[in-house]
Amino acid sequence: MFPDCGYAWNLFLLESYCRRFSKRFRFDVPAVNSRNAGAVIRRSCKMNYTQIMADAAVNAAIPLNEAKVNDFLYENGYIGKRAKSKISEIIEEARRLREGRI
Repeated sequence: MFPDCGYAWNLFLLESYCRRFSKRFRFDVPAVNSRNAGAVIRRSCKMNYTQIMADAAVNAAIPLNEAKVNDFLYENGYIGKRAKSKISEIIEEARRLREGRI
């Protein structure tokens, strides 16, 4: 349950609440954006955003290629637009996770 703030909860308010007030959760993104694309993460989680995206791709059981990973992350709101800037790093991390090296 979220506290009453006088407005209907939306993605912008959720992000702001997690960033500023929540003691249990944080909101993380690879870069500041206006699309509210990102993840609400327990503060106790020590993974960074790239590791979280790689973990999501591994758990989705998708092929680890640029097109599939990029589409999955975009369609599920992890990234705000399809971009190749960090995809290779995410795929490398996901491969390590699948192989059990982490």
